[in-house]
Amino acid sequence: MKKTLFKLPLLFVLFYWLVNIVLFTAYFIVINNYFTASDLTFFQISKGIIQRLSVNFYLQLPNSIILFIVAIVLLNKYSINIINRKNIINTFIIAILIVLSEIVGRWFYRTYINKWMFIDQQYAGIDIYFISIIDIFNCTKVVMSYLFITILTFFSVKFLNYKYIHNDSGLTQIESQKLHLGVFISLYNCYFITLFISFFVLDRYIDYSSYSIIIELGILIIFLLITNLLGYFLLRRCFKGVTESLNLTRLIISSLSTFILNCILLVFIIFICIRMFELLQIYYSLPNTPTLITCCWVIIVMLFIVSSLMVRTMAKLFFDSKKEN
Repeated sequence: MKKTLFKLPLLFVLFYWLVNIVLFTAYFIVINNYFTASDLTFFQISKGIIQRLSVNFYLQLPNSIILFIVAIVLLNKYSINIINRKNIINTFIIAILIVLSEIVGRWFYRTYINKWMFIDQQYAGIDIYFISIIDIFNCTKVVMSYLFITILTFFSVKFLNYKYIHNDSGLTQIESQKLHLGVFISLYNCYFITLFISFFVLDRYIDYSSYSIIIELGILIIFLLITNLLGYFLLRRCFKGVTESLNLTRLIISSLSTFILNCILLVFIIFICIRMFELLQIYYSLPNTPTLITCCWVIIVMLFIVSSLMVRTMAKLFFDSKKEN
């Protein structure tokens, strides 16, 4: 049968979402009294479910990416890269186990750990270099969920490994290049989504309206689609020096260092553009709104150009060397 690198990991994520949505909807319809209230219309019930599912999708987006990465690594390790009925069923069973265990983990966290970490929200007003203590806790919360998903997926795949149909033929050089490229881009997405969810979403998702959720999700998905597509074309020829086995350590180091450099670059470019904006206001008395819009576009264009060059350069630096023996 034909070997596949990303279809089974994508099925992992798809099944994860399907089970998550079914259980989440069942909870709010059957258990939560809000949706069974007699004074609610069908439209209000549907709107409430859609709103909560959208928020849940928002909050579970980081876990989906980390699940995709872990699935790629584990399935490649155990040579599980064939799409057939047995492999699909086993993948679905593992997705159910992950979602159920995650629900138990969330309940335990909210019942015990969350009370211990956020007693009376006593740190909510303390800022340290523009980053609040709550933001740090939020980031820790997301990282803990990553660890939980990783451990759970690892033991689930290992436990059901004997039930999968394996393909013991090793990766070709071209397949290895595609695998490294996919994991590199996925890791980069993971870092970005982690920061975005931790610092811009977790503290305010309770007050989201349906309209704001749809708008923000739409913008985020469009942004990710555009950047990932551009990233693919920028990086597809930068992994010529990889070996047949997946070099996960080098992938993590290269993608993380590139992301950190890009964050530093973003701060630097924003600082320079703000200073230029202030100088233009002082010396030339330019109107505020047009100048500010121009400044924003300058930031976007400069960041896109320099960031693209940096990502491509770092990938070639780590993976475009001659093949190691």
